[in-house]
Amino acid sequence: MNALIIEPESQADYQLFIGLAQRLHVRFREEKIMKDAPIKDQNEEEFFSLFGALEGIDSQLLIDSITSARTNKETDISWTT
Repeated sequence: MNALIIEPESQADYQLFIGLAQRLHVRFREEKIMKDAPIKDQNEEEFFSLFGALEGIDSQLLIDSITSARTNKETDISWTT
């Protein structure tokens, strides 16, 4: 599937494109972008904004839980020749 990105200069132009897409029954999706920010930078900002977003979990409790869930088994391997 291909995508077309249109960046109108004004709200009036934006509404014109939306109206045209609706009249032509063209599927479209609106996404807010930061003004004057390249799409690559915006995606990176969204990604990095998720760092530290996990709330309500005590980190030490999580570390202890992961550590206690680890298992070490000694396996008895015998070789026959």
